[in-house]
Amino acid sequence: MSDGFPELLNSEGELYGYQRVRNSFENIAEKTPEEIINHLKDEGSRWVKDQDPDDDVTFVVIKVK
Repeated sequence: MSDGFPELLNSEGELYGYQRVRNSFENIAEKTPEEIINHLKDEGSRWVKDQDPDDDVTFVVIKVK
């Protein structure tokens, strides 16, 4: 993931943060890559109340068995 995701700012100026990313990912790690990306995108959109991010937000999910 690019740093744009954890650095998303909400309307109060609070960063989404790496710990929140980790906690969220731990809850969805067993899902498919597409589901993980969609979940994180939706969570980020809610965090910024559907505003455009100030930085790029990029995800790559690789599942290893």
